Amino acid sequence: TREGTIASDAGGPHGYAFPTILSELQLVTDSGAIWLTQPVIAVIASIPCLLVFAFARRLALQRGWNPTHALGVGILAALVLAVQGLFLRRSAWVHYEVLGLFLFLVVGFSAHWLFRTHRLRWLVVLLPPLAVLPVTHHLSAVMTALALTALVVLHTTRTLQPRTLALAAGVGGLY
Repeated sequence: TREGTIASDAGGPHGYAFPTILSELQLVTDSGAIWLTQPVIAVIASIPCLLVFAFARRLALQRGWNPTHALGVGILAALVLAVQGLFLRRSAWVHYEVLGLFLFLVVGFSAHWLFRTHRLRWLVVLLPPLAVLPVTHHLSAVMTALALTALVVLHTTRTLQPRTLALAAGVGGLY
């Protein structure tokens, strides 16, 4: 501004990426952006709940619990996440943070399968979200970096193979 101050409500680039994508989708599909995004956001928000359900159920079964009780534990864990305030705030309304959540999941799954199978075709799925994630949402980019670090540690400690180390160094270097 003329006074030499910085406009605090200008926001970063992550605040513009999601509305731009929504505008383009609206032009391509000739429909309202809210009509398109609300179902997509509901589906994206259900994925972490399903993952928590599967993790809690598997953990209970590995501990020798009755399958019915393990199912109940999984359902309870998913419901606790689904109604948790911060999760609801990020996943119940149209907001740019949902795109970061979606890209985080894509990166996590594709990196896991890349390290597990050593098939380079997973890089086709992994690299585009890694390239756009820092622009779409900063906190999701930091969380993705932490998740990638955890995946590298997990996969290199399970089976220490030169190829796994090379893939991990390559993905880490690119990010």
